[in-house]
Amino acid sequence: MIYRVRHETIYDYTDPVSVSHHVLRLTPRDLTGQKCLDVKISVSPEPPIPAGTHKDYFGNPVTSFTLQEPHDRLTVSAASELEVLAVEPPGFSESPAWETVRDSLPADHSNDALNAYQFVFDSTRVAASPQLADYARESFPQGRP
Repeated sequence: MIYRVRHETIYDYTDPVSVSHHVLRLTPRDLTGQKCLDVKISVSPEPPIPAGTHKDYFGNPVTSFTLQEPHDRLTVSAASELEVLAVEPPGFSESPAWETVRDSLPADHSNDALNAYQFVFDSTRVAASPQLADYARESFPQGRP
């Protein structure tokens, strides 16, 4: 099935904005069962330098641009065309054991290893503790998918 998706955001500013930097996440990702066939992003006023694109830390397409002229309104529009397939998700028992997934991560500094490594650190709200490790261990018996 083909989906056509439109998005529009309009900012009306009380006072003119002299310089502004923008980061957009309006391009759909290609995923299992979903393929982005086309995307057109338009910005008004038009940036003097064409928008740049890259993938963020998680693989999401990102568009960024800067406006360097005073403006009191900004309009960002995106029109996407997606192909969506009816894909049956795999059953839980068909996924590999958690140890297999853990051991498949590269030990080097590749993007996959760095992306996974971010989750080994304490957060601002939760610090690692033996009690949390004991709690998690119950949810991950050896060989569990």
